[in-house]
Amino acid sequence: MQTILSLTKDFRKVLDSIYMTKKILVTGAFGQIGSELVPALQKKHGSDNVIAVGHHNIPKDFAGIVESVEITDGKAVASLLK
Repeated sequence: MQTILSLTKDFRKVLDSIYMTKKILVTGAFGQIGSELVPALQKKHGSDNVIAVGHHNIPKDFAGIVESVEITDGKAVASLLK
């Protein structure tokens, strides 16, 4: 028989899967900090939920969503948020 605690955990997983559909946008994704942060976020939240933004040093074998934009270009950044 399942305990209330395990049922609560199962319910929480269902809620998380429904409500955790937002994307994480990481600027400077291929810099010193971003190159460590992006894989950690992908592992925790899934590669489909992390958008890596950069314009230098983008690895050819990068596994995930990558966008190459200049962060000072407001229109280009706004287009990523739609």
